[in-house]
Amino acid sequence: MSREALAKKMFDVIPPFMNLLRTEIRECARPSLTVPQFRVLANIHCGLIHVVDIANHHGVSQPSMTKLINNLVDKGLVSRKTGVSDRRMVDLQLTGDGQKLLKRIKKQAYKRVSGRFKALSDAEVSTLIDFMDSAQGTLYKITGEES
Repeated sequence: MSREALAKKMFDVIPPFMNLLRTEIRECARPSLTVPQFRVLANIHCGLIHVVDIANHHGVSQPSMTKLINNLVDKGLVSRKTGVSDRRMVDLQLTGDGQKLLKRIKKQAYKRVSGRFKALSDAEVSTLIDFMDSAQGTLYKITGEES
């Protein structure tokens, strides 16, 4: 199989998985959050703490991301503080409520997604877990980013 065939297969296989995850997250986050707001909470939880970095990660402008984050601040889910390493920067962090909401939504989404796998045999589940582990390692190898 060629590298081009691998790229095509990724474009064929990954979007339906992403749609499944987005659908389940949307259901679990409603009415508290939109999917983009959920993703920003998850980004902050994973260490992206500056608006510019989160905006770049999402492929949106910094003003658009600032508006979304302002909404999360207004909801009491995110707080801002003066940067430790650079006082000109503002660091974002989840509040206690933000952490609790993120944890609750993820727990519900995991449960809903795992329910989708009930039709699979134990062997199929094991094969998919092995594949996901391998894909995660490969992704790190080609991007240098841990997932």
